[in-house]
Amino acid sequence: MVVHSLIDKLSAKNRDDMHMTLNASAVLAEFCENESFFALLTEPETLKKIVGVCSSTDANKMNQPYALNFFTQIMTQFIEQDVSFFKERKEALVDRLLVHFVDICYNCMLLLRGGDSATYANQSGRQVRKTGMLRIRAIEQLRTIFTVLSKRGPM
Repeated sequence: MVVHSLIDKLSAKNRDDMHMTLNASAVLAEFCENESFFALLTEPETLKKIVGVCSSTDANKMNQPYALNFFTQIMTQFIEQDVSFFKERKEALVDRLLVHFVDICYNCMLLLRGGDSATYANQSGRQVRKTGMLRIRAIEQLRTIFTVLSKRGPM
């Protein structure tokens, strides 16, 4: 399947081809806005594969920021009020997403805790750890999944 092949380009299977990573990321971002492709992206086995790609921390260091960004774009579709193409299926799709809630949050916590240990001296001369792209993506993803939960209402 084309979707799975593109997701593989964001996984640890693609270790050295940044061009393929960028192309796959752009195509998958476009798929998020198309009704038929969004249905493919939110199938249970596809969501499981995406979460697996996002959770492979050190093995997928080159592609992980792009995978996290893509998954955040999928979750953002659940927040959008004017996305009409899946309003009637929205509750079932949120349930599919929440199956992976613990894995998503744990992965983000690992990324926030770990990552690069590079530091720099700030204006006061204190050594501060650099934020880095992975940490920024992890913060975005946590914010997005908590927003999805808040829009869902009581469980």
